Amino acid sequence: MEPIVKLYQLRHNTNTYGSGFVAKKLNITTALIAKLYLSKIHGSKEIVDILKEKDNKKQDQMMANLENDEFELHEALMKNEELIEDLEDFRTNMLGIGTNKIKRRLNKIAKTDSTAKAIRLALEIEDKNISAKKYKKYNYYDEKYNLILELINIFKQEGWIYGKEISTNRDTNYIIYFEIPGCEQISWHCNFFNDEEKTIPTYMGTWDGKINSTLYKIANVIKDKYKTIL
Repeated sequence: MEPIVKLYQLRHNTNTYGSGFVAKKLNITTALIAKLYLSKIHGSKEIVDILKEKDNKKQDQMMANLENDEFELHEALMKNEELIEDLEDFRTNMLGIGTNKIKRRLNKIAKTDSTAKAIRLALEIEDKNISAKKYKKYNYYDEKYNLILELINIFKQEGWIYGKEISTNRDTNYIIYFEIPGCEQISWHCNFFNDEEKTIPTYMGTWDGKINSTLYKIANVIKDKYKTIL
């Protein structure tokens, strides 16, 4: 029997040799094998600690934690799919003309209008943010990061409200919030280190709880403040 480190290996060996044989080899109960085998935990998860644990309640809690991880991953993937679909639609249909035309028209007034410049940057940041999720290429994350730094500079110059909050996301260390005048709160997950981290203030507000809403918020402020470009 091959060594068992991950759940898929336990399932494979159970299918091959039977639960009784596997239980004896691992010195665990067939009941634990059944719980793991039938669980919603992804097969790629390591289960060594669970196999070593003798307390049933602790075993159940460790399994619940892994199942929660799987649920959260599924939720994140579903949200990403929604964002990708939204971006494809907005590129063609945002406010009746699509994002490319909106960006070009905002560019003209952004030379003398800081709010328009901030909105134009926010639209580009969200495009890079969603593209990174779709294509899983690091260059999109790099571009997103550099554009966020540009937006931060505008906020510093204008004295607008912005700031960071510690993230619970495993891939990023902060959430950065921006309050563009006339626009609802927008935010992105981002990694900040060293000098950048120290210069960004802590955000004193709270997240508005609106999921996958950035493109809609940007569209609304453009419709309200810049009707002439449409």
